[in-house]
Amino acid sequence: MLYPTSMLTCGQQKSRQKTQQQPNSLYLSANLGSTQVLPCELKYPHNTTNYVLEWQKGDMKTLVTKMDGYRGTFNKEESLKGRLSLVKKTSLQISHIQQSDNGWYKCDITYDSGTVNSTYIHLTVRSTY
Repeated sequence: MLYPTSMLTCGQQKSRQKTQQQPNSLYLSANLGSTQVLPCELKYPHNTTNYVLEWQKGDMKTLVTKMDGYRGTFNKEESLKGRLSLVKKTSLQISHIQQSDNGWYKCDITYDSGTVNSTYIHLTVRSTY
């Protein structure tokens, strides 16, 4: 297999640098209770067809891991159950937005060529009051 098994485990803790003010940052906002799509574009490098997708929140929480051609593996944390889905292959949709969804998200797409495309998104959750 091209990718280590540890890349395919959702909910694992990883030590990472803080994802603040990164290049390619996007700032979005959503109201409590609404649905928001966090975009992550699939751009195949030259002579590459396979990829591994990983969505993370903050520094360490893995939300979704997906290999090209397979269904995604979603974090089983109780507060996330049934609220996460993938749309357009790689974008993360969060439904029933909660205050705890506020913060930085990172999408990494690692291609079999070794190229990694990263997208950083800050989601601000607004109260509807």
